[in-house]
Amino acid sequence: MTEIIGYLDHWSVRAGDTITAFVHSDPSREVTADIVELTRFSGHYATGPAVAGTPSARVTAAPQHTAIGSFARAPIPALAGPAGCTLSLLVRPTFAHAGTIVAIAGDGGARAALQWNGVDEVRLLDADGVTRCVAPLVLARWSSVVLVVQRDGCTLTTSAHRRRTATAHTARTPWVPQLDAATTLWLAAAPDVHGRAAGHFDGLVDAPAVHRTALSAGEAQALHATPGAHAAAHPALVAAWDASRECASDRLVDVGPLALHGTLFQGPTRLVPGAFWTAGVLDPARDPAGFAAVHFHQDDLRDAGWGPTVRLTLPATLASGVYGLRVRCRTSDDLDVIPFWVRAPSAAAARALAYLAPTYTYLAYGNAPNAMLGPPYWGADHPSEHQRKAHREFGPSLYSRHPDHSGVSLVSRHRPILTIRPGVRPWGFESDRLLTDWLQRHAYDFDVLTDEDVDAEGLAALAAHRVIVTGNHPEYWSARMLDALEEWLQQGGRLLYTGGNGFYWKISSLASLPGVIECRRAEGGTRPWIAEPGCTHHQLDGAPGGLWRRLGRPPQGVVGVGFAGQGFERSAPYRVRPEARAGWTAFALQGVEGEQIGTSGRFGGGAAGQEIDRHDLRLGSPRESVVLASSQGLHDAVTLRTLEELLSHEPYAPDPKVRADVTLVPVDGGGMVFTTGSMAWVGALDDAGVSQVMRNVLDRFLDPAALVAGVGAADG
Repeated sequence: MTEIIGYLDHWSVRAGDTITAFVHSDPSREVTADIVELTRFSGHYATGPAVAGTPSARVTAAPQHTAIGSFARAPIPALAGPAGCTLSLLVRPTFAHAGTIVAIAGDGGARAALQWNGVDEVRLLDADGVTRCVAPLVLARWSSVVLVVQRDGCTLTTSAHRRRTATAHTARTPWVPQLDAATTLWLAAAPDVHGRAAGHFDGLVDAPAVHRTALSAGEAQALHATPGAHAAAHPALVAAWDASRECASDRLVDVGPLALHGTLFQGPTRLVPGAFWTAGVLDPARDPAGFAAVHFHQDDLRDAGWGPTVRLTLPATLASGVYGLRVRCRTSDDLDVIPFWVRAPSAAAARALAYLAPTYTYLAYGNAPNAMLGPPYWGADHPSEHQRKAHREFGPSLYSRHPDHSGVSLVSRHRPILTIRPGVRPWGFESDRLLTDWLQRHAYDFDVLTDEDVDAEGLAALAAHRVIVTGNHPEYWSARMLDALEEWLQQGGRLLYTGGNGFYWKISSLASLPGVIECRRAEGGTRPWIAEPGCTHHQLDGAPGGLWRRLGRPPQGVVGVGFAGQGFERSAPYRVRPEARAGWTAFALQGVEGEQIGTSGRFGGGAAGQEIDRHDLRLGSPRESVVLASSQGLHDAVTLRTLEELLSHEPYAPDPKVRADVTLVPVDGGGMVFTTGSMAWVGALDDAGVSQVMRNVLDRFLDPAALVAGVGAADG
């Protein structure tokens, strides 16, 4: 297993840009960094020679520390005084694992901390980690926690929140923490001896506040009686943090008199039901106080935080394409190859054809378990499949669950993502290299774009290209991306959607957080976890998440087909529809012999498989579209209808809705979409019929002559 691992500051760049690599090596050693071409498919991890004219460097790579786990920090002034002070908050532990709920820390480390023991109590710890007193705290239940500090000792009180029969439990110690200097309040972690966050807490925190007085038992109880009571204009209020505000940011807003705003680190989950949530209210805009909690996890990771190892400036003449930064040890076989995508140098220099790499889907599956990455069609395991088990600190995927079993809804590219490498299991990046390889072998000149480019620039990223080819699984799309694609098609753009299960899940992103995406898995769908009640709105845009189909923008209405079913054991061929050989669609089937195409392929032995899409008028497919070929009736019994269409427990056999449809879809304004309806299509590009159809369509789409559309066939 290689112990050289890295990531880049950017995935999409232009010729002349500088890329920075963050590389971990254990032990420290000298490495060579250079640039290799990855557009062509090789099927293994080895790469060819460095690209001529590109830079290389010899540098030392050292061990890097990964700062995993979310937490918050906020400044607070000196709290020592004759009136004492009070720290209060509402807490809901979600995982039976010890962790620090809150700590008051100075330059020398934590001066006092409240630690959940992972079972049934909260402990007050001193600066040496010695337990001074304890009080009950229950897993998976909201509790009020109040710490009162006076000259003669501390009082810790807990009680079940909003329960009529709740009993307050109080513990007292004569120990007093040193609070006579400006300090920092930590939530969900405490600083270790190096000042790094440690002892992360898995759970939710709501309504943290600090008062510069020793509140009485009645006053403390009143703090958590109603929403916002902790932030009332008490004369001794120092700070009251309201997490319902600015949820798209990393700022923890203090509504107290000193504006002691805090900072959230490593992307905890926000806009989730808090201690004052009223069940049934699902829109946070209707009840902000009910969504004022922050859900912290020990495996949240926004940025690995590594130091830079090497910077390389790309030559101004470097062609658009898929490349890799290769980092190799000079004295062993250890290496890592980190992909990146080079765009056209400018819109004026753009080619007519562009390949749109589905990098948001790559990111969604990044570091996912093997079970979520399809069968090992290539045979032997890739080194990354062992690395992921050894380096769980590189963070989860959108297909993972946190240790407390809540779903992972935020992921970032600012960390090593070992599933995006040459030679990996063919799911995503490696599958799409079959497509770019086919384009090169058939002498098509093309540029490369990424999802992030389209999300950031909208129509401007697409406008310079007449034809765009997708990857085989463009599953995750933002509203800005859909808007841009629809506008481009209406202006005459021509799209080859060469995959399946595309345009399926809504994701959100922010320009201020490049490389970070969010997905809340609400309202049906084939999904690895289900959003809890009240957890369906995105914190990055405040709007509902879920399937685009459930949000009123089904993929059938955008590209003509949408997710129909999935099965991974065997892929099927397509049966050509005879009527498609006549009329305006005849060009697509010229030179295609026989009744079937796609009878062979790398993914299950055919072209229609893995995850498949169908044409459906009822779901928005345009009536003008024409189905050229379909796999209806050709799939095996374990290729099943997608979950959002299973209306009862009874199986459908045979199921007419389980099919992949190859279609031509005219768009008002002169654009057109060609669909393959299958993720396995790219694995069958060496099939004579599949390759011929691809060349026919691509050549015709590249021809600037107008596409003449007739009114198409009936839907099956």
